[in-house]
Amino acid sequence: MNLSVVAFYSDTLVIDTSTHYDAVFLIDVYRATSTMVVMANRGAKLIKPVSSLNEAFLEKNIDSSILLCGERDSIKPEGFNFGNDTAFLCKQDLSNKTCVMTTSNGTRALRAFTKTSELFFACSILNLNTCIEMIQQSQYEDILVLCAGNWGSFSLEDYLCAAILINGIKDGINEMDDEIRLAIEVGDFYKGNPEQLKTVLKKTDHARKLKEQNKFDDVCFIVEHMNSFDCVPRLYLERN
Repeated sequence: MNLSVVAFYSDTLVIDTSTHYDAVFLIDVYRATSTMVVMANRGAKLIKPVSSLNEAFLEKNIDSSILLCGERDSIKPEGFNFGNDTAFLCKQDLSNKTCVMTTSNGTRALRAFTKTSELFFACSILNLNTCIEMIQQSQYEDILVLCAGNWGSFSLEDYLCAAILINGIKDGINEMDDEIRLAIEVGDFYKGNPEQLKTVLKKTDHARKLKEQNKFDDVCFIVEHMNSFDCVPRLYLERN
């Protein structure tokens, strides 16, 4: 298996659209992919990421039964059914619902890679082990681990999630560069020190920002429910 890694997505990143991946695993721990995992767990039949608020409202105009979910600067946009509040959504019944989602980082990063694959999945620390098992059991030859980052900057929680994922699939990787070797070592350390991992995750820049916005309950929910979900949501994108 050939593995490619994007440590964080920035609008300045040059994307080779001629490169094709069998699957792309998006990581945006705080909070897009964690919310997607919860959505799938709560019964959502389809999760569709879009880039902009306008795209989301267009989807709603076409089908009024669609639920609009997401945020801008961690706040639920006016007219949306739900924000990006992972802990709150875990209490909702989303059975057979289509959820259209747009966020500041995760969905924007995902949409930038729309033409590179037909298969997109949400990975979080909530479903890490299940993602690892899925990749190990697959026949994928080329996969991309895509860290969303935070407004074009490196995000520690995304990197640590990716590092543990990469450590879990290391036996299947054909060739390794220094970036992958480092991720394997980092993943090995934190996999063996889960309490330290929880402490670090609660102190990242993004976690502190969410605390300032009175959304630290989501951080705590995500950290304390590590590997508690056994679903790997497939994400459906329009190929523009």
